[in-house]
Amino acid sequence: LAIMGREVPNRGDKIYDAQREAGEITSAALSPATGVVRALAYLRGEARNSRVLHTAEGYPVKVVQG
Repeated sequence: LAIMGREVPNRGDKIYDAQREAGEITSAALSPATGVVRALAYLRGEARNSRVLHTAEGYPVKVVQG
């Protein structure tokens, strides 16, 4: 995931699709090269294509591969 905020989420923090829980962070770190938080997470299947994912703090989340 790419999280558009500089706050690094903790393991177990939730990812939401609108108001519904869509997944959970397994690890995250701030990329010094891009200044974007990158994270690994378990996501529900239908959430992978959502365009409205966000953290509990409201930061937008984008699903990226690679």
